[in-house]
Amino acid sequence: MNFTPSERKTNSSNNEIDILNQLRTTSKDLQSSYTFFLSPGPQPIIHKLLSLANQLNPFLQSDPRLYKLTQLLSDLRKLHEDLESSQGYGVGSFLRRQRIYYNLSWAGLEIDREIQAYVDKEAVSKLVTALRDTSAEVEDDDEKVRLLIEFEERLAKGFDRGYQDQILTARVFNLIDSTVCEPRHSARVREHAGCAIVGLVQFNRNVFVGLVLMGSSVDALISIGTYSSIKAVASLVSLIKSPLIDEMDSRGEIARIIDLLKHGDEEVRAGALDCICEVAYHGRKEVIEGIVEAEVVELLVELQRWNYEWTGGHEEGEGAETSPFAGCVARFAVQVEVGEGMNGKEKGEFKLEVLRRVKEACADDDAAASASICADVLWGSSP
Repeated sequence: MNFTPSERKTNSSNNEIDILNQLRTTSKDLQSSYTFFLSPGPQPIIHKLLSLANQLNPFLQSDPRLYKLTQLLSDLRKLHEDLESSQGYGVGSFLRRQRIYYNLSWAGLEIDREIQAYVDKEAVSKLVTALRDTSAEVEDDDEKVRLLIEFEERLAKGFDRGYQDQILTARVFNLIDSTVCEPRHSARVREHAGCAIVGLVQFNRNVFVGLVLMGSSVDALISIGTYSSIKAVASLVSLIKSPLIDEMDSRGEIARIIDLLKHGDEEVRAGALDCICEVAYHGRKEVIEGIVEAEVVELLVELQRWNYEWTGGHEEGEGAETSPFAGCVARFAVQVEVGEGMNGKEKGEFKLEVLRRVKEACADDDAAASASICADVLWGSSP
């Protein structure tokens, strides 16, 4: 098989990144070297590190960004030589080995950090390049989705100031936000971009919450109207809470989510239900009152009655457990009752209003359903 020069370069780069990751993984074993006086020495680990470094030597010499890593590996060779020359049994040799073990542990930590920073920078660069690609070819979607998933996984490892600096310098948030909002990208890519925004907020709320509130990604995710996009909105509501809910309410976005409870796709309805329940838990009294006035209770009654018919009239059992709409009226009511937006008196009034609406929705044709739903609302259920 013949490869173009660019393909050969990409394959070579991927192989080198793989070796760098192996080098970083092995360096973690070296970080516990201060305990080696209680266990076998670190020589096997050092041999493996130096072997991997030899494989990378041309790459290390050709990339100036890896100069510090090259120096660290050179220091590692010197420490290995010092360790080999301190294998005596006297107190002096023992103390010298302990000092070398400590230095080896520090070297392992620094190698780990340098490689992680380099790999992160390469991954961010590839993500930016892929998302800036203006071609709309379907075959590009897999690569974009893969890079977005890798980005989410890296964010999930927890806060890292150096990584955050790379994200901000490359303006990654702005690029991902525009990806969510750009119809030229496929729904699949836009969904994963929405999940990446959730990951960024989880990574550091202090920095990225404001960018979400100023951006248009929430509106775009609602417009996409898939289960994954609405679940991303629900996650953002859970993370940002009232500030995002107030913004969504002012822009009419909560009403659009309520409309999705009428969607023909069951998964989309389920995602909308999850989102409405998150709003019910975190939203202010005025927002919840607006939701009730938008007849969300009546819509949930219809979904629950549909679920009752779908399961053959059995509220419990295998069918009810697999439906997201079993007990959905009570679920909504409980979210408000245990939530943050109302005081005790207001919650009591809210429950009475829910009961009134349930009875009106069921009065004409299904007294049994009305009684069952009211009992769930009165006695509560798990949110």
